Amino acid sequence: ITLVKHSKIKRKQWYQRRVRVDIQGVGDIYTDPQIHTYDGAGYGSGNLATQGMSLFFNTHRCNVVCETLRLSKFDLTKKEKKRTLTIGDGVTCFRSDSFSSDGDGAFSYESDLVFNDSGIEDSVGRGSLVAQRMAAAGVPKIRLRSSTLEIDDHNGDQPWDTSELNRSLRYNVNNRRPSCVDMATKSREKTAEEVACSPLSEEVQAAASEEVERATILGQIHFDLAVYHYMGRFEDDRAQDGVSSVFHLEKAALCGLSTAEFTLGCLHLNIYHDELKELQLNANEVSETKGMSWMEKAAKHGNITALITVAQAYKDGSYSVERKWGKAQKYYLAYLDRTTSSTDDMGMFEPRHQVLSKLAEMCCTGGYGLERDANRAGELYTEAADCAMAAMNGRLANKFYMLAEEAWSSE
Repeated sequence: ITLVKHSKIKRKQWYQRRVRVDIQGVGDIYTDPQIHTYDGAGYGSGNLATQGMSLFFNTHRCNVVCETLRLSKFDLTKKEKKRTLTIGDGVTCFRSDSFSSDGDGAFSYESDLVFNDSGIEDSVGRGSLVAQRMAAAGVPKIRLRSSTLEIDDHNGDQPWDTSELNRSLRYNVNNRRPSCVDMATKSREKTAEEVACSPLSEEVQAAASEEVERATILGQIHFDLAVYHYMGRFEDDRAQDGVSSVFHLEKAALCGLSTAEFTLGCLHLNIYHDELKELQLNANEVSETKGMSWMEKAAKHGNITALITVAQAYKDGSYSVERKWGKAQKYYLAYLDRTTSSTDDMGMFEPRHQVLSKLAEMCCTGGYGLERDANRAGELYTEAADCAMAAMNGRLANKFYMLAEEAWSSE
């Protein structure tokens, strides 16, 4: 127990940039530790970066030690929690098909544990045979309902001491520890408020940068878990676990990871994307409003493709948003600030001359919250023409030069 908790404590002391795992040794002398860092730098070939961190937290289960130290909980799906079971002494045991649900949140694992006067016997691997023997012997069923332990005692007798199990499995609603994502989100919001109150304070700015970095690392860990579930990493048949993948994708997005925000936006808006290509949301979960919200967050966090997508949406009024050319102009300009002519040559993003021509068109026409500015439109058309010429598109460049003259003449 101590070593597992030590990993979580050191992660907190290292500001979530590193996790110490796989400590070996004898007695109280520990040697040969393996450390995962957020960037994968140092500590040998065993350093698996955030992917290693995600695997650690996918198998770790909190117990009474975590509760006592008030360590934050790592967010996992019900399916992930059911795959392992933490009992009494905090040992995490993998389970494959050992849980069943009766539909009301109560899970039975009578085929896994046998309670007797000498303690707990782990009967995993013996499956239905053990369940039959337990039923024949009158051993009660052990059930976990609403985060508390229940014993179905058919004989009206309870010779089994369950106090340690109750301590280990206790998650009292009134004393529940916050999740990592909740803590990261609240801390980041609080720091943002402090920045707004003291924008010139170097100490506050440094703290804000620190919180953003920590939240982003946590987001990357969740995103790696989303990829693992997408690939079926934890399934016996390697089938995709879409529910768990979407769960961790949303947690990563809540941490402010722009890649996760953009991917969620694409899923809701049915836009092609490179990450998790075959992942789909349930029909009742798809929402253009949510999609635009995630896409706009990704744009604010600097995702280039999100910037052009949001700008185009506000220009055309697509994806159920109202036309707002003032906002469209803001996102188009942010896109231009983050791209250069070299990115045009790569063919990855919208060519600069096309973006400039759209800005010029809006300035020349005006409306939807944007004042008409023919002089500015002429300048933008001229800049678009220069970019088109640099891109070896002379015919389009001549067209933009003509539009620039028309805009200036209409002033």
